[in-house]
Amino acid sequence: SLQPELRLLSGNDEIYQGDNTSGVFLWGAQVEAGRNVSSYIPARSFIDYSEELDGHGWTANNVTVTGNSVLAPDETTTAERVSDTSNGQTAYLSRTMTIPEIAANYTFSVFVRKNSAAPVVAFWMEATDTSFFGFPTGANTRGFALDTNNGRISGMSGATAPAALPLVQGVGDYWRVAFALTTNASHDTLALRLYPAWASTLSGSGNDTSTNTAGNSGLRDVSGETTGTAYFWGAQLEPSDRPA
Repeated sequence: SLQPELRLLSGNDEIYQGDNTSGVFLWGAQVEAGRNVSSYIPARSFIDYSEELDGHGWTANNVTVTGNSVLAPDETTTAERVSDTSNGQTAYLSRTMTIPEIAANYTFSVFVRKNSAAPVVAFWMEATDTSFFGFPTGANTRGFALDTNNGRISGMSGATAPAALPLVQGVGDYWRVAFALTTNASHDTLALRLYPAWASTLSGSGNDTSTNTAGNSGLRDVSGETTGTAYFWGAQLEPSDRPA
């Protein structure tokens, strides 16, 4: 364990009694793995236990989640295996959380392992002012599918494509995926879904939603149409229009 301490000194005495009026102002504390300090990176994630998707607020809907299955981007065995083995059921991992009722930008990011065998996964995010989530609901949604073999993306049926193209960045054996959603003052709840098996390999040659359409009517997971396994790690939801 690591326990940083900040102490106020009074002369050579490490104990500072104080006078209830004077003091110091502190900001931007961070602990880094390295010898040298980097630039300060402010980040606040609404998702705790970002490396643990087998519980901790996540709900398995017709999927099986196996924790600590393979090496993660930080070279620890902490990536989660999410398997869709259902027949006749839509399968995904979901989470809902309360957000402030103000207009704001939120960015969701997660690492997904590259896979040349059964490659397509999907990501979905919705902001709403109700606790009921259907699919689709007509609320403020964003979503897309990702070919984990080559990093190509496409729209997904039932969700609006992100206003800005999703970030898809290769990091070793993983893709880091990030996309944003803007809420309004009536939204008090945000929902996330991770689909480990979505459709066949996406067509197109570019890394954007316009050239990789592949026919939205075919990009769905209904009636047990698609099964498969994906590996996720490092899920974050930040109050920003871009990931830290």
